[in-house]
Amino acid sequence: EKDTDPILVISLEWLQVVPFRLEHTSGIMEVAIGSLMLASRVDVTTAALEVTFAGSTQKSPYGYKPRIPWATATVLRPVVQRCIEKSMPLADIADITGLPEEQVAELSGQEMELEQFRLDVNAILYFPFEKSLDSFLATFMLVDPKGNTLAEGSMNLQRMLRRPGKPYQ
Repeated sequence: EKDTDPILVISLEWLQVVPFRLEHTSGIMEVAIGSLMLASRVDVTTAALEVTFAGSTQKSPYGYKPRIPWATATVLRPVVQRCIEKSMPLADIADITGLPEEQVAELSGQEMELEQFRLDVNAILYFPFEKSLDSFLATFMLVDPKGNTLAEGSMNLQRMLRRPGKPYQ
């Protein structure tokens, strides 16, 4: 992993602009954030996504690493331990238990080298806008609880508005 590799990758598959045509005088951009995938070199336990569009800035709730529910951990920890004792690879144990490999490693007490980690956010941000908007530039900033910017980027969404039903690329 290089320092030039992205810290945060944003997928716009959940981005919606309503209505999808510029024939209307206004619309709403909806940004649904399920989770944030961060590079492992980012030393945070929580972060939020701050989005600016059409003169408005909104911040998602802070995301946290998913936890294994207590009941699941209680039931699966002995299973994972027995599999480890039989020298099974973490990937096979993950396949058997239905847990991600990093959670299997956590249950087994092993350290796992990951390229990325996930923070669950589950939030929706809404941005009303007018057709006469000067700029359709949306900026995205990953911030920690102290307000430090961990990563930032932007993209022009005007092209997406002119191509109804087609994904923005």
